[in-house]
Amino acid sequence: MLTETQRRTVNDPLSPETLRFVAEQVGNQPVSGTSSNQDFDIVVAVARAKRMPLETLRQFGAEAAKRGKNPVARVPVYT
Repeated sequence: MLTETQRRTVNDPLSPETLRFVAEQVGNQPVSGTSSNQDFDIVVAVARAKRMPLETLRQFGAEAAKRGKNPVARVPVYT
């Protein structure tokens, strides 16, 4: 059974309520206003994209770094 808020989200797919609902369902925090990269953690983003636990990625030595202006997650490679 859908709540009233969920029912409204179906009727208006671009409403703020819809965006908050979808963000909660996929595990993201909704952003209000302009975005700030200061609280963006690239290692967390990579762990989510790879569908692996964050702690596992950190155990492999993943660290946030910059390549030019772009944030990157660096993982040491051993041969």
